[in-house]
Amino acid sequence: MTTIRRSAELILLFAAVAVLRHDGAHAQQNTITGYNHVLGQWDASQAARTNNSRTGAGSPVNRDVCLRPGESYFQTDASPGQNIWFCTAAGSPGTWTNGISAAGTVTSVACGTFGATWLTCSFGGSPATTPSLVLNSATGQTSHQVIGTCGSATSFAPCRLSSAELPLADMGVIAGGVWNGTPIARGYGGLNSSVPGTGILRDGTTPSASELSGACTTNGSNVVSCPPGGGGIPGGVAAITSTAGPINTTETTVVSYTIPANTIQAGTTYRVTAYGLCTSSAANTENFYVRLGTTGTSSDTAIGGTTAITAATSGTGVNNKLEYLVVFRSVSVSEVSLLAINSGSTGCFTSSINFQSALNTAGLTTTNNLVLQLSYVSAATTTTYAATNAVIELIKP
Repeated sequence: MTTIRRSAELILLFAAVAVLRHDGAHAQQNTITGYNHVLGQWDASQAARTNNSRTGAGSPVNRDVCLRPGESYFQTDASPGQNIWFCTAAGSPGTWTNGISAAGTVTSVACGTFGATWLTCSFGGSPATTPSLVLNSATGQTSHQVIGTCGSATSFAPCRLSSAELPLADMGVIAGGVWNGTPIARGYGGLNSSVPGTGILRDGTTPSASELSGACTTNGSNVVSCPPGGGGIPGGVAAITSTAGPINTTETTVVSYTIPANTIQAGTTYRVTAYGLCTSSAANTENFYVRLGTTGTSSDTAIGGTTAITAATSGTGVNNKLEYLVVFRSVSVSEVSLLAINSGSTGCFTSSINFQSALNTAGLTTTNNLVLQLSYVSAATTTTYAATNAVIELIKP
């Protein structure tokens, strides 16, 4: 029985040796657990593949324990080329260093050509191992100052330009940093000129005609006024502040406005409106005039009005309204239309609605200041007119 058992053990031993021979060992797979310390040589040069690093997600820095320097860790979620970490100091956690960081050896460092003579450049005493760029100001350079650094080349302070820094031939003489009054040329930002026609204004001198145009006027020194076409912006330009009248046999101005010279142009339009009361006891001839001229009196040109109308033989304090539209066809031609509304058929008019054909006047001179006025006159004292309100409006400049 003992002999049979011994024979069985030998058969099992030989079978184990056959299984563990070279070809069989090469194909098997083994899982090693626990602490294993290889003292001899580990040759994996013929291995199909190797993987000797622990793997995991996230960086091991300030997280993973390290028992001995040299441990390795493969970070699966790191950027390619930045996955391998090595423990350089044991601890809990240990000190971990990325082992695939880019590194190289500096063989030479040079400043090259800066193109700035006021700078010096160097890279320290060991540029191939610990390069350190150093820039310094060069010595022996001419000092430069700019506006804002007056008084010192390295500190800021207010500046004053001297005569040496100004183009004196064109700007005048500078004495002690103060301009002595000589006009600055327009090419250098100046607005004045000592030569008529080349500047905007000449100090203390009335500008010549060549320096002004259109309706511009001057106070004789440094003020120039240039009103827009028509003498102003659209709107009311004149109004009476108290009743004008009663008026009868002496032609009298009801409302007036002075149009500045050279402001009239084709299309310039004024409206003259008057509300009044008329009393009449006889059929007297009467006229409402729109006049334009330089005197503002009855001697000025009548460019519109009621042409010799006849008043009613009765009526006391009868209300009426006059509206004149004065349109300039050109700088020398005007055309005036009239609408008169009367309260009934007594007073100044014998009908309630009164139109008159437009009156065209040519040959006007508008290069001077002109007075635009509404006036009234009757043939006898038995017909009188009193204007309670009257205005002149600029409709279109």
